[in-house]
Amino acid sequence: MSAELIAVLGVGVALAGLNWRMSSVLRREMGTLRADTRHDLAGLREEMRIGIAAVRAEIGGLREEMRSE
Repeated sequence: MSAELIAVLGVGVALAGLNWRMSSVLRREMGTLRADTRHDLAGLREEMRIGIAAVRAEIGGLREEMRSE
């Protein structure tokens, strides 16, 4: 094999290794983002549930007030 071919193969192997490492880092980051997003969405759902319950209670109070008048 010529030295040029060996150098090209070496660069190819180095790039493949770099690509593999970057892929694993990106997969790990995507997993972290997914977990964070799930956590954030769960918090938002809980806030919405509490808000909806408060609105329903307010509507119920207004209905009672209207009936009593």
